[in-house]
Amino acid sequence: MSNQELRKKVPIYFYYLTISKYKDVKDDSAYSMEQIIAAFSSLLSYTASKKLTERKKDIIASEKVVWLDSYEDLKNGNYDVTFKSAKYNHVRNEIDTKTMQERGRRKRPQDGDEEKTHLCIRLARGENRFLAVHESNHYGITLKCIIDYLNEQFIKLNEDGKGKYHYSIESQIMPGEDFLSSIKR
Repeated sequence: MSNQELRKKVPIYFYYLTISKYKDVKDDSAYSMEQIIAAFSSLLSYTASKKLTERKKDIIASEKVVWLDSYEDLKNGNYDVTFKSAKYNHVRNEIDTKTMQERGRRKRPQDGDEEKTHLCIRLARGENRFLAVHESNHYGITLKCIIDYLNEQFIKLNEDGKGKYHYSIESQIMPGEDFLSSIKR
């Protein structure tokens, strides 16, 4: 098989990410992207340093567990981030497709198939928001799930006394060139 045949075709979507800083009324410090970048880098480092059981988030409604798997800080507001997830309570009867013999249910309800979701975050010089490229994988997680996860981690960072300010992340989809034609369809 060639390399082209081994590659999976996954749609990607572009978003703007804005990180808001909340401060005390008496605080007159300005919003600075350097401070935002430092806070986001601290968040990723803080989260990745936790034990896996402490950084996972259980999304009961969709019967999934989500966690930050790894990240690479490429400096100046540029990051490559990998999240993993696992859907549980999804147990099926297995069958050997060569012999057609039933193998039964071998997974327990709490066992899940691990899935990766990649997020590429970039900051253009002079911009006050990030550009994010999200890999949309049917079995992976949505950008909303990632944003909720990161916002929860920002709260935990503050509760642990490791953050001076409170931050929150918001996303906005970046319409593509074929946006209007897609709407007409």
